Amino acid sequence: MTSLQCVNCNVRLFRMRRHALFDESADLINTIRLWTYPRDITPTDHICHACWQLASYSSSSENMPTRQVGHHSICVVCGRSILRISHRRILIEGANEEQQRVANVVSSWIQPRQLCSEDEACVPCWLRARRTAVTIPVEDIQPPAPDYVDDDHSALMCVVCGRSLSSTTSDEEWNPENIFRLLELQQTSSMNEVCGVCWAQAQDLSLRVTEGQQERLQQIVLPNIRRAADTARHCVFQECTEAERNLVPEETRREVLIRYQYFIPRGARICSLHREEANYENLYTAEYSLNNFTSAHIEDIIFILTTSLSQYNNYPDNQVDYFIGLSKQQHAQILEATPRLRNMNRGSFALTVLLCKLRTGDSGDRLSCLFQVPRRTLETLMSVARNILLMDFVPQYLGFSHLRREQVAARNSYIADHIFGEPDAPAAQKPAITIADATYIYTQKSSNYLFQKDTYSLHKHRNLLKPFILCASDGYIIDVRGPYSATTNDATIMNDLLNETEFNDFYKENDVFILDRGFRDCMDSLHEKGYIGHMPESKEDGKSQLSTLEANKSRCVTINRWIVEAVNGRFKRDFKIFRHEYFNCGCRHLMTDFKIAAALLNAFTPPFADNIHAEQFVSIIYERLFLSNTIAEIVIEHSLNRRSSWFVPIDATTLTFPRLSMEDLILFACGVYQIRQARSYVGEHFRFHGIYTLEVSRERVHGLEGIDPMLLRAKIKSRHSSAKTYFVFIVAETNMNGRDAIKSYCCNCIVGLRTVGCCSHVMSLIWYLSYARHEGITRPAPFLDEVVLRMN
Repeated sequence: MTSLQCVNCNVRLFRMRRHALFDESADLINTIRLWTYPRDITPTDHICHACWQLASYSSSSENMPTRQVGHHSICVVCGRSILRISHRRILIEGANEEQQRVANVVSSWIQPRQLCSEDEACVPCWLRARRTAVTIPVEDIQPPAPDYVDDDHSALMCVVCGRSLSSTTSDEEWNPENIFRLLELQQTSSMNEVCGVCWAQAQDLSLRVTEGQQERLQQIVLPNIRRAADTARHCVFQECTEAERNLVPEETRREVLIRYQYFIPRGARICSLHREEANYENLYTAEYSLNNFTSAHIEDIIFILTTSLSQYNNYPDNQVDYFIGLSKQQHAQILEATPRLRNMNRGSFALTVLLCKLRTGDSGDRLSCLFQVPRRTLETLMSVARNILLMDFVPQYLGFSHLRREQVAARNSYIADHIFGEPDAPAAQKPAITIADATYIYTQKSSNYLFQKDTYSLHKHRNLLKPFILCASDGYIIDVRGPYSATTNDATIMNDLLNETEFNDFYKENDVFILDRGFRDCMDSLHEKGYIGHMPESKEDGKSQLSTLEANKSRCVTINRWIVEAVNGRFKRDFKIFRHEYFNCGCRHLMTDFKIAAALLNAFTPPFADNIHAEQFVSIIYERLFLSNTIAEIVIEHSLNRRSSWFVPIDATTLTFPRLSMEDLILFACGVYQIRQARSYVGEHFRFHGIYTLEVSRERVHGLEGIDPMLLRAKIKSRHSSAKTYFVFIVAETNMNGRDAIKSYCCNCIVGLRTVGCCSHVMSLIWYLSYARHEGITRPAPFLDEVVLRMN
């Protein structure tokens, strides 16, 4: 027998409860020996549990036991149930020669058991017996090999005509077109099955095929390439017994052909277990691999190597980067990190479509037109790719579980570490510095009133959702949360995070959080947990400005907090879908897309490097943090904002002012933000006055610093309100150059008293007088002045 079967009822014992006979009592063995006579019992024989119960009852009774079987309607060959499938009786009265030969074949297969008149076989076993009876002499017949018996007869079909092998065969007419199909199958795996009609008609096959048809079916042997059997009836790993199989993905076929010189025909199938293991290198040396190829195989190989490969690599690198925001190598890295996506049918294409959707923000209809694929198919592929990336790719690059707190501390920037951290502390004791903020993703209005109320922002006067970002001081994203409603402020979100176990398990006491003023209501809770929070100072009631110390401390925060704003900008720059208004139907996966984008930024975008002037910035902050603003005290003492008689207007082109290089300006401002704003302020000043006008003091004011100081005053209009004007005062040494020539400065804006850096209004005046007017720099975008129709 080819499989373990009950010695009494012949049922197949695979996955069934069974008993070894020689472990049973002598009475039970004698009962089974009597039932199966003249067959002898061997040490390897088993019985099913049903027969064991019948034999146990019969052996304990006093009467002579009569033969009983635990299972009826069993195939005499394979031991499977034939109750609900087609079957044939083996011993037939008045049998012809062919039927007698089939019975002799079956009898030889089931030895030492003998056939009886009640024995029947399933159609597949009967067909095998009939083929064997036609082609092989009875004396040479051997039992079928174990892999020759299928696990599921109900799924067996003739590979030539496609009829079920479990149904009753009929003498249907032969279709000549099946001849070519049968010839192609002659060189494939021995596991292929054909029905009796096709087998009988194929006996005289050589007489039916014309010379031209034989040329078309010729095969070639390739010495260095092997292939799998051209069938979908089993896994490409032919030793596999899994019943559930799927088509081998196109990307897998291409990869296996290129890497292992092994061709998998189109339509071949693979089980989920082998698809996940991906041990394709074993296929080439497998005993069932083939080296003969038909013309169809050769054409398919050429198609894979030219078309499939070119679809990915034919496009220039700049076009690939434009549409998906990543290089070809980075696209391949994502597939390597997500085996489920790599092994999925059209998995690479699904990833490409999803990345294109995130990158361009185009609608489904536009992507459908671009990729020439139906929109519903694209949405299905993107949904599958989105879920796989969320489960397999995102956890590798995002979340508190993908890195340790010490790694966050190691990412502390030089400025943040020297201002708020402990740069000389051991790595395990160094505080982790985190910058937190929420960003906005705009959505559509909704007829769902609950969603409309949750998403409408009275601050922005638009519908939006708020993802919340936690990042290190070099821009590496630690985690993202949300989306939160538009009515939830930053302090409420932070208070909610402070109550999370995962958050508190990750951070420890004395870790630093750099925040903005919107977090002021959570600072007490932050300190109660043992964390240290820093945010820009708020002006006191009744005052219009921050004090010099408060303004300097605020500058220490903003010189580090800009990182999180730049990270928010990266989301909108690299993934335009977050720049556009999100469709309400897409809000279900908005946060999934945002997490995928965050993981992609962590994986492929380099962190922000320390400024080349970082050490000098820190030295300037240490030097000037507690420095008082002398010119501000003089302005307040003498009410210089209201004393027009003390100053005389002067054209900037005739003024002698110290020259500063761009590096001097950067060090003077402790950054570049104020310098970037200066050009716009200067352009507005030119537009309002026609020329760049300012005022210089008529006489030397007592108390000014320097040997020969010059006091300048200018009126700079606010960029937010046309009715608002700021007074800027600068004390400069006329006989010096460089940033040391600027002795003192102040402005009546909210941060105008700072001595660490300066405000944008002060910088606009210094930038123009010391640098821009010598370089010939003009105001920005002058052509936009004429776009708007203004009414007098």
